Amino acid sequence: MGRSGRLPRPVLRFKRGTSIYPARGLSLGLGPLKGPKALRIGLLCEEKVEERAKEFVRAVVSGARGFQGMERLFEVEVEVEEVVCFDLEEARDRVGELYSADI
Repeated sequence: MGRSGRLPRPVLRFKRGTSIYPARGLSLGLGPLKGPKALRIGLLCEEKVEERAKEFVRAVVSGARGFQGMERLFEVEVEVEEVVCFDLEEARDRVGELYSADI
């Protein structure tokens, strides 16, 4: 019979310190160890949900309800490319406009 058990959590390195919890390390402002300086987000949505979609992206980028936002949390400059379409058929035809987006 082999032995079993739990391995201890690894110590994670951040730019300004260490933590065994990734979310806690970032929320404490330790910063990511490395990563891109800039990030391009693509937003493809229908006109009928445009305002809600843009508000969601603003919250992800700049923060909301206790979340610091990607720019502050990951120390990255975020640019948003938007393509607003009348319907999903048009969206299918225009998705190529977002090929330069990272996510």
